[in-house]
Amino acid sequence: MIIRPALSFGTWLRYDSVIPRVREIPPPRAILEIGIGIGSIGTRLAELGDYTGVEPTVASRDIARQRLPEKARLLASLDEVEGEQFDVVCAFEVLEHIEDDAAALHAWTALLHPGGLLILSVPTRPERFGPWDERVGHFRRYTPQGLTDLALHVGLVGVEVDQYGFPVKIPMDWYRDRAALRDRGGETIEERTSESALVMQPPDSLSWLYQATAAPFRLIQRPFRHSRGVGAVLAGRKPGSPDRP
Repeated sequence: MIIRPALSFGTWLRYDSVIPRVREIPPPRAILEIGIGIGSIGTRLAELGDYTGVEPTVASRDIARQRLPEKARLLASLDEVEGEQFDVVCAFEVLEHIEDDAAALHAWTALLHPGGLLILSVPTRPERFGPWDERVGHFRRYTPQGLTDLALHVGLVGVEVDQYGFPVKIPMDWYRDRAALRDRGGETIEERTSESALVMQPPDSLSWLYQATAAPFRLIQRPFRHSRGVGAVLAGRKPGSPDRP
């Protein structure tokens, strides 16, 4: 049985830029999610196709295993999918944790079938880099143009970037910065990254409340999708035509 766990407020705000794009890929869909954390969005993706999730942190992976359906494949390392290709590759709030982001994005693109979809999310507005970013192991934030340029550099085509989170996420990020000043986490960036999926996660018992609270703000942010936000969702395709049956 699929358990649909609570999504964070930020995940709900980017939800409409993610799930509809995945649905546009004709089934059957082979879906790879990189850095699935505790599997909150992974349970939704697993409903849409043949799902593989990669999560290196043991504590997060153990929680995700309990949440994902039995048919889902859960791995500890991206090395375990070497030689495979997928119709969709996803990575939400992962790229900013990787020092060599260009190399990572190039490797992810190589995992796509020709014509396959890569979709990722990152925090934006580098000028707002602060205690929360340090607490959860970020190397950087992005500008929409910088993210687009990076995607084009690794060979993606048809690149689109949606911004999300304006205006409601601005005070929320301020609150997270204040919380991060009280709890700075592990001593190394690797330790803080491994903890990031477990920090300030909503309890499943309040799943309905987070969804209901986010609903009006999902509408309010729409006029700013191409102009203002505190996070971005990028979607792009690997060149070529789909060669699957």
